[in-house]
Amino acid sequence: MEYIQQIDNSIMLFLQSIRNPVLSAILLPITKSGNHGIIVIALILLTLFFKSERKTFFTAALGLILGSLVTIVLLKPFIMRPRPYVSIEELAALVDMSSDPNSFPSGHTTAVFAMAMGWQLASEKKWLKIFGWILAVLMAFSRLYVGVHYPTDVLAGALIGMAGSFTAWQIVKRAYAAFEKRKREKNEST
Repeated sequence: MEYIQQIDNSIMLFLQSIRNPVLSAILLPITKSGNHGIIVIALILLTLFFKSERKTFFTAALGLILGSLVTIVLLKPFIMRPRPYVSIEELAALVDMSSDPNSFPSGHTTAVFAMAMGWQLASEKKWLKIFGWILAVLMAFSRLYVGVHYPTDVLAGALIGMAGSFTAWQIVKRAYAAFEKRKREKNEST
């Protein structure tokens, strides 16, 4: 564990050394848009405007719920890993996270990877899948760049988010199959 912590610390200090106004102008708004899941919830809700994307909506929404429960309810309060800027004296955070002192795993990353994986599994729209993964990678990197998560926090958040949506996809597929079967049986009996 100590070796992994040393790698995490080294990466965080390297990222602080490459901070610049251009990257900050891009990554600060991205990281702030993830506060309280606002951007992810809004984007998932937007899929409701496409009739063909109902499965996508349910998969991403349920994946977000499952991933958030694991991250926010189960892991963060029990692991209680301090944020990097608290543990690494030389590191300065670019955003205030005093309301949530726990770092592991990254909730922002969990949410956006749940959305991206939900879209990947359920959507028929290639552009939606690509957009989801680009946003997921940018959000994850932004959490490292601003100094509020270690790489292992972000990796765990990504895995939890993707697992949440994979589980959600299995549930949604079964629910839709059962609905279609019931619909067919009803049509056959009339």
